[in-house]
Amino acid sequence: MQEIFNYYFYARHFLKIQTKISGIQPLHLRKYQIKFIQFCQSIKGPVRVIIVKPRQAGFSTIVSSWFFHMMATDSNFKGLGMADKSDRTLSIRKIYSFFLQQLPPALIPMIAKNNTKEIEFDNPDFNARLTNPGLASGIKFETALDPNAGRSESRKFAHLSENAFYLYYTEIDDGVQNSIPLVDGTFIAKESTANGRAGTGRPFYLLYNAAKRNETIYKPFFVAWYEVDDYAINPLKKPALTKYEKEIMKQYPLTLQNLMWRRLKIMEYLNDEEECYLTPEERFKQDFPLSDEEAFLHTGQPVFPHEVVNKLISSLTNFRPNDIKDRLKIDDQVLRQFWDQLSIYTPQRKGKTYFIGADVAEGLAQGDSSSAYVMDQDYVQVAKWHGKIDPDMFGHLLIALGMLYNDALLVIENNNMGHTTITTVKNNYYPRIFSQTVEDKRTKKKSTRLGWMTTGPSKNDMINEGIARLRDGNSKILDIALPTQMSTVTRGENGIVEVNGKDRVVAYCLACIGRAQYSTSIRRGNNRRPLAGRITTGQSAHDRWARQNKKGSQDIFD
Repeated sequence: MQEIFNYYFYARHFLKIQTKISGIQPLHLRKYQIKFIQFCQSIKGPVRVIIVKPRQAGFSTIVSSWFFHMMATDSNFKGLGMADKSDRTLSIRKIYSFFLQQLPPALIPMIAKNNTKEIEFDNPDFNARLTNPGLASGIKFETALDPNAGRSESRKFAHLSENAFYLYYTEIDDGVQNSIPLVDGTFIAKESTANGRAGTGRPFYLLYNAAKRNETIYKPFFVAWYEVDDYAINPLKKPALTKYEKEIMKQYPLTLQNLMWRRLKIMEYLNDEEECYLTPEERFKQDFPLSDEEAFLHTGQPVFPHEVVNKLISSLTNFRPNDIKDRLKIDDQVLRQFWDQLSIYTPQRKGKTYFIGADVAEGLAQGDSSSAYVMDQDYVQVAKWHGKIDPDMFGHLLIALGMLYNDALLVIENNNMGHTTITTVKNNYYPRIFSQTVEDKRTKKKSTRLGWMTTGPSKNDMINEGIARLRDGNSKILDIALPTQMSTVTRGENGIVEVNGKDRVVAYCLACIGRAQYSTSIRRGNNRRPLAGRITTGQSAHDRWARQNKKGSQDIFD
């Protein structure tokens, strides 16, 4: 019976599912499910797919049916079924077990094991396998609550359900991928609703976007909620559409039935306290996205205004500003040493004031990067530097960048390794360093502290300044990596914003802080115009300072 080796014939005639309303029914493939199978079958070589789906879209069922068919008709096809929680793993196992239970007797392979942990298609009599072998195929079920899950044995496929919610994503991914050889006839399917751009969901988000950019072996597949046939209800009368409903009907092939279902679904969220930081409309976008961008946009509790960030990412994806550094006559040795990590969008303009926010990392190969964000007095980003560098060398780099932009005000975070960077800048007599006046609580004596000290309250001030400038439309950001990183900054249940590792965001916010202090200084009449000048051919920033500044004549901006 050659037809059993054809998935579509096999699924249509032999696979059955347990539905919530109609009981046991034949597996009827929806259009988007057929599209998914065709998508997988079109992939040449090892099949690695990552799927972003709306809730209750039947993707666990369709992936299970695909792998079950190969398990039941092919030899030595062993694999892994996994979900983020025990009850979800149990649901995945029930799907595979139900397919087996409902098969016609003539098509049921010999079964060696069929329990909560494993289905094995083989001769149950171990001694008889030499003369009457079974398929030696099957699937084991594990839950992603153990960092060592998925490491044992070798296999040909893995069905990883709700993959965005794995607490030990990296550890499990390493184990699973090492157990499946990178050869033809092997499969990994990661299917999940989105779980934000930060926290637990970040690795899934990063992989999906890398797949979209064709930077990984994984191929992306997305299903919008309106593609699911069940998500439509006939309205009793033609509804009056809202402005938003009219907009999305223009952008997507939505019907009135889809919109009515959407309205009723949103009403279900009104009395639901789960994830209360989202409005019912945002909850709907999280669970039932129209696009893959929207899927990640509305998950988590974003700190920066997500609509603004999303538009910025979209516009910079479609239009990347030119990096003009190679057109400029810049021969500074320090800048040239770290040239590849530098981007210049606009050269310095005479009479303009510039601000550089700097987040300092340790410079370790496996650690965070240091980042510098350069903007002018109109909040327009003119340049950026981002990469691995020792803290003292970062000081020299900031000096060179500052001199390139009219003695820009350097706003350097002075926590941890920032002290080294600030000391380097200070000892080279750079004329403009951001400072704060601090008062000793015991003696009441005031002193000047160079740089920006990030504490709990000051971190909020820094972040809020960056948010305000973005929300009000003041900032013109040109580095697409910055809004992408902004989208990963979230507020925890305790209200605390975590910015560790968010180097670009910190640098941007510090530049905004510097600009805000500059405005205050102007109002007080204390503004000092920056020294004009350019770095000329063969002249380093340090050479110029040696001539222009005497030892100890540091001009501190406060």
